[in-house]
Amino acid sequence: MKPTLRIATTRPLPDPDHDELLLLEALGRQGIEARMALWKDEAERWDSGEPTLIRSPWDYIHSLSPFLDWVKRVDRAGPLWNPAAVVLENAHKRYLLELAREGLPVVPTWLIERGERVDLAAGLRARGWEDFVVKPAVGAGSWSTQRYTLPQIGNAQQHLAELSATVEVLIQPYLHSVEGHGERAMVAIEGEFTHAVRKSPRFIGMEESVSEAVSLHADERELGERVLARYPRLAYARVDIARDERGFPMIMELELIEPSLFLRQNPRALERLALGMCERLLALQHSAR
Repeated sequence: MKPTLRIATTRPLPDPDHDELLLLEALGRQGIEARMALWKDEAERWDSGEPTLIRSPWDYIHSLSPFLDWVKRVDRAGPLWNPAAVVLENAHKRYLLELAREGLPVVPTWLIERGERVDLAAGLRARGWEDFVVKPAVGAGSWSTQRYTLPQIGNAQQHLAELSATVEVLIQPYLHSVEGHGERAMVAIEGEFTHAVRKSPRFIGMEESVSEAVSLHADERELGERVLARYPRLAYARVDIARDERGFPMIMELELIEPSLFLRQNPRALERLALGMCERLLALQHSAR
């Protein structure tokens, strides 16, 4: 019997998923019967135990509690990739503070709790940040993410007040290296970094712009491997890195739930993901005998 795989998504997608068709075709070449399923679809038998791969439920940021309940529900029936423990930790960018506490180089992050009132100008002066980014602590793409400079402090304070009324907010310095070397999105499949792309800065209303595959610099790869060593082998992961003013790589984001994997840019990564799914599914069939 052919192994089956359910792939969690949403409709309509807020952005095109350029990985979706490529992955379905690659899974088919491995003999896997894969299908897309909407994570909010209660007609779907989520308690059936059918293997589920999370890929593009990109509206979860607006329904976080229901999404995390769904994750735990599917994971209990199992298996879910990536697993619930990883998803629950990664859903809120508070994880950046934890990575920093563990000694990993992370873009400096000021977390403002929901409902907290702060003097943004005073906080920025204390940190020495004149060029900065305001964004929700649970977010994807460029949703409500904006760059400001100190002369725009009034607009930034208003943006912060509007966001923090309902969600937690991150303030971070703007790293100018993203305009040159670029933000590097490093993709790992089944525990191995396969490729990276250069991402251009993206803020409210902007389209995503990514390059073809680029090589991984040794220090960027080393940092990515240090981060992923915290986890059991993941089906996929993406580590987004930028360089500070001294040229050292720093973690911008660690994407373990539903990142674009830029599979078009690297066919080997695509086939590795499909093969990894095949191996995982065959192992399940073998253990069930």
